[in-house]
Amino acid sequence: MKLDILGHSELKNIVEEKGKMEKFLLEEKKKNQENYVIECSEEDTKERSYKIKNLLKELPTYEVLYKREVNEITSETCPRCNIDIDWFHVWKCERNEATIEEILYESILNVNTRR
Repeated sequence: MKLDILGHSELKNIVEEKGKMEKFLLEEKKKNQENYVIECSEEDTKERSYKIKNLLKELPTYEVLYKREVNEITSETCPRCNIDIDWFHVWKCERNEATIEEILYESILNVNTRR
């Protein structure tokens, strides 16, 4: 009698409905995971890797590339102005064809035009 006053039967229905909903959501999640496949080309993977490494400032420096003898780099200095370079210099060199601001602006325009 006391349980009926507290709405025991209504609480029991709510708990049952919650269980049914959780079961349904779990089944949907499993179904979506089975159908969800990420397919990337090698080019996409390399571009994503470059962007992440660039963001984290983990791209190899000219000095490292020079020591590895890759990309036909013949000197540890900037090919544009012949001074020793670091990650910031690559983006801020006065002899770059475009400034970092121009690159950012163009990137924002490209993203906005895709929408």
